[in-house]
Amino acid sequence: MMVSVVIPQFGNVELTERCVETLLAHHGDEVEVIVVDDGTWFGVRAAASPREARGVMLLGEHQGVSAAWNLGAKAATGEVVVFLNNDTVTTGAWVERLVQPVMDGVAAMVGVAWRRERGLSREQLSEMSTTQFLEGWCWGMRRELFLEMGGVDEGMKVYWSDTELQERLCRGRETRQVVEGLPVLHLGHRTTRGLGERREVWDRDRVYFCERVGRSRINMDPRRV
Repeated sequence: MMVSVVIPQFGNVELTERCVETLLAHHGDEVEVIVVDDGTWFGVRAAASPREARGVMLLGEHQGVSAAWNLGAKAATGEVVVFLNNDTVTTGAWVERLVQPVMDGVAAMVGVAWRRERGLSREQLSEMSTTQFLEGWCWGMRRELFLEMGGVDEGMKVYWSDTELQERLCRGRETRQVVEGLPVLHLGHRTTRGLGERREVWDRDRVYFCERVGRSRINMDPRRV
């Protein structure tokens, strides 16, 4: 079983170095690591080393994590793709445990924890297919399904795109599952803190999300949205 781990990077190269180094220290050749640099002008030191990463994808200009996820998934060769933030540290083997429900056909998407979208009103949530979402810093699904669905919508550059993808999955009655207790730590929004207009980006992405969910409700097949 080959699993591809896609790690977006926007600045904070030292975080990527630590992320990749600790991941491969516990997984070695078990995973394919693809670092996607999202327009960082000074390049990627960690990802440039073949000992540390299997592939490097470069976005010529800053386009956001959604574009990085899509580019990484297209380049991946693994049957399952795991999307991992670069502000994470691996302290033990965890990838196989995370993706096992997907491999067993028990879940279409897996993650490490649930979250609620606090940026939506009660009325908005009542119209959605689910009110509970997998956190976006570490999640995975079959690469084929991800690509069939068109990936994440890049109209949401940084926020909400994984939420919208899960909304489509749930409309298609696909299941999701949390795998708890994995030895991977999230240092917490270290990359997005570098965004000069973080709140403005969140607001724009939220508006697009609300419009996108409303438009797509006429099509109940998530693979054709």
